[in-house]
Amino acid sequence: MANRRCGPTQRLLALSLIVLGLPTAWANPPRPFAGQSAEQRERFCSEEQRFSEPWIHWASTNRALCASQSQSTAEKTACLNTVRQQLDALHLEHRAIYLSQMRSLQPDHPVMQTILNRLQGHKQAASLALEADLKPAELAALGRENCLMQR
Repeated sequence: MANRRCGPTQRLLALSLIVLGLPTAWANPPRPFAGQSAEQRERFCSEEQRFSEPWIHWASTNRALCASQSQSTAEKTACLNTVRQQLDALHLEHRAIYLSQMRSLQPDHPVMQTILNRLQGHKQAASLALEADLKPAELAALGRENCLMQR
């Protein structure tokens, strides 16, 4: 098996996720494009970026609100903890919607697993946006670049 080299962006993203205690699935997602062309990979990664942008924007907006409305570090921490709880609730709500709307697919069906894994990836991107001092566009671009680097 050949060794894979990580670029600086991928290393930064993976380290950020590890430091934050997040699973590294977002840094190293399953390879969805075995046997696909570069154009198909590009399309898939653009779609992933587009779907994660609302999650990232929501988290970045809430992070900025916590920073601007908090008088102390303790208040900011409490505010961010509340936002994290809201993010967890939002993720669970979306998961429940997918499961109820696609009743013909069991949760362990490969298609449903792919959908739920993508949803988990969007939640992880939003979690990173809460913690990282990056603009939403920068974070979305990092996710897209990481997606394109997958073989």
